[in-house]
Amino acid sequence: MVLIMLAAVEALPPAYHRVVNLFHFEGYTCQQIGKALGISHYAAKWRLHEARRRLRVGLEPEFDAETA
Repeated sequence: MVLIMLAAVEALPPAYHRVVNLFHFEGYTCQQIGKALGISHYAAKWRLHEARRRLRVGLEPEFDAETA
């Protein structure tokens, strides 16, 4: 399951992929992500939110198949 999740993160568009990696794997805050990427921390939060939404939608069939 971890490999499926990592593959899903890798498949995200670059803007979302970077934010997810920085937040979840590198431990950056949204403010630090904003500074690193040259965007506002609000934009970083929105990208993280959108990335999570895309992951949830994309992985839903995988999790439904496992619970069936």
